[in-house]
Amino acid sequence: MMVLGQKTVSATLYRWLLAERQGYDRHALSRAISIDERIIDAPRGRVSGDKHVRLLKLTENWPLTDEALRPDVAVRLWPFPELAGVVCNSGTLREALWHYVKYRDLIGNVDWVLVQETSDRMAFDYVLEGVDRATSCALGNFATLAGIARFYDPSSHIGELRITGAPLDRHASWNETFRTRVTYYQSHNQLVLFSNRLDERFERFNGVLAGIQQRAATCLREQIRDSGSFAKTVAQHLRDWLHDGSNDQSTASLQQRLCDELEISRWTLLRRLRAEDVPFQDLLIQARMGEARALLLHTSLPISEIADRVHFGSISAFSRFFTRTAGMAPSRFRAEKWHASTNDELA
Repeated sequence: MMVLGQKTVSATLYRWLLAERQGYDRHALSRAISIDERIIDAPRGRVSGDKHVRLLKLTENWPLTDEALRPDVAVRLWPFPELAGVVCNSGTLREALWHYVKYRDLIGNVDWVLVQETSDRMAFDYVLEGVDRATSCALGNFATLAGIARFYDPSSHIGELRITGAPLDRHASWNETFRTRVTYYQSHNQLVLFSNRLDERFERFNGVLAGIQQRAATCLREQIRDSGSFAKTVAQHLRDWLHDGSNDQSTASLQQRLCDELEISRWTLLRRLRAEDVPFQDLLIQARMGEARALLLHTSLPISEIADRVHFGSISAFSRFFTRTAGMAPSRFRAEKWHASTNDELA
């Protein structure tokens, strides 16, 4: 089972959040949750689950927008085309709801969705991961499920909707969103959906297109799951700390910081890396090289400053390390890459 730090959430959610919250300082947000802003801007960027939970706690008192209260499935899924494809072009409503549960990793896989079903009823339990979590994520996912149901069957309805926490901002509007009364302070988060058309053939279903969409969604989901390896999680933490300019980069200090961050012992840290046959020192080298390459390519910082940022005592030590690893000196690497980039732009 993956720990919270290995789970991920699409950075698309962060771009949407920052676009919605005009005036909020994205630099402050990034610093508050210790995230590299380049991840937010990357088309396929993913934020680790532990940092995402940190963000949710930071923003749990932000007022809701009208968009958050809309159960329109097109509005909710358009930023995730692979997920929208398999959900909005399924053979039946039941299949569409299962596709959302199955491919929800494309948005994020921090929490859990459990399903119970009969011939005309599907009950969804939303299990929150992490301590002292607000229930906004449960309501957001429930609104998406309700939107899927209405897309396939406008006569579908919500029988029950239970939430573990207290009423959120504009809580009366949630009753309008779900067309039923939301009950709070319950033992679990659950949506119970009824439809007499769960297994009725969807009249707009395109079987040929569905096969293409499902392959695309499956491929992306597997890429996301592969990136969730423990070694890659450790490597991303190391890159983040290098990028943030953390001072103490000794092996012992970094390992202790990882243990604190992931809430594991040093023995467990090293055991899990051994299980994936990845030495800690190799990950540290990769992190330093990755950050050095990024700084050489995307900044005009002097090589002496880059050497300092990736924690080398001298330019000569950094140059030897970089040359041994990349096969060329840092100055040549920068010149060749910049030259290639310029030629591409001119072409």
